[in-house]
Amino acid sequence: MLPRGAGRSRPRTGAPSYRAAAPAIKGGMKALPRTAILAAMRIPDKRAIIEPRALVREMAALDPASGRGAALACLRRALAAGRAEIRRRF
Repeated sequence: MLPRGAGRSRPRTGAPSYRAAAPAIKGGMKALPRTAILAAMRIPDKRAIIEPRALVREMAALDPASGRGAALACLRRALAAGRAEIRRRF
């Protein structure tokens, strides 16, 4: 028997990892019903919402002297594009 508080280090084979989706949700897994977490895990082509490679390229191309404002503008553009993609899909 495992000591109290010592759970499995990874989910059972074939079982979806609800804990992976929980940190992004304010309030953890209890904040949303299980079906909402499952729906979030099944979004097709997630990388089209925010393209990580394009974002990294854009951030790398920034001049370090430009400061935090340029980085924030880059992140805001990516967020706006992601929101537009979500609106288009859903």
